Amino acid sequence: GSKKNKKKSKLQETIDFLLPIIIAVIVAVLLKMFVFANAVVPTGSMMNTINEQDRIIASRLAYISESPQRYDIVLFYYPDDESQIFVKRIIGMPGETLEVIDGIAYVTDKDGNVSQTDQSFVTNEVPTGNYGPYYIPEKGETITTDGVNCYAENGMRVGSAEFLSKYCEPNDSGEYVVTENLYFCMGDNRNRSHDSRFWDNAYVKESKILGEAKFKYYPEFETLK
Repeated sequence: GSKKNKKKSKLQETIDFLLPIIIAVIVAVLLKMFVFANAVVPTGSMMNTINEQDRIIASRLAYISESPQRYDIVLFYYPDDESQIFVKRIIGMPGETLEVIDGIAYVTDKDGNVSQTDQSFVTNEVPTGNYGPYYIPEKGETITTDGVNCYAENGMRVGSAEFLSKYCEPNDSGEYVVTENLYFCMGDNRNRSHDSRFWDNAYVKESKILGEAKFKYYPEFETLK
């Protein structure tokens, strides 16, 4: 009987040793899949908020019950090449028109009210350049095309014909309808950011947002705002 007990205790010891490790691995995998996204930022496009080679953590749960908001820093699949993950700040919301004048972004809401966006997080270097106006289509909006360009209901151009396959689905009557909310994203380092102003597919789909960047943990811990 004692030999059996010894075997049992050896097995029990092995189980006792391995079980916490197995549980820790499972928890880590689940956290990565459902709660946190981890990324190294390869460029300085978000300076001085996030510097080159900073490591950041994004919450995958941030947008389960609510939609992204203006000024959220988000981790998302780059619309022109979804094998890449980008981090930028949301500046333009669905249904708005955004224009950059002398490096400062202005938004016009659905009622025609114009407001200057917050510049407090933009890098200390004076932002320059004029871009736009860009209209950001919203979910449910009908898009028309002349075969070369695509146009929103207000007549503004929203991209090349590629917009249809990227952002729309045909409805029963054959019209192309925007399938989900779209966002216009920019880097805080305005003069050195490859962002919605320059992409072929200018908008970030809500479903392609991996999460809201909450903090950086390397080279030092800091919450992101």
